[in-house]
Amino acid sequence: MHNSHDYSGVKLNGTILMHPTDAAQRHLSGGQKVSVRSRVGSVVVPIEISEEMMPGVVSIPHGWGHDSAGNWN
Repeated sequence: MHNSHDYSGVKLNGTILMHPTDAAQRHLSGGQKVSVRSRVGSVVVPIEISEEMMPGVVSIPHGWGHDSAGNWN
């Protein structure tokens, strides 16, 4: 996904995958944008509800950084 762009040419941030039970407990629905934070930063992404995720686990598939110095392309 490091090559993904929307139609305006802006780099996409992907989505956050969340189990339906976890989303319901937080009153979140598919497509809703949420802020995800860590000690190094934050990103705003839309939620994708998926039973493929285990309850209590979220995923933001990405791939950024492949073109950073020292990484194999």
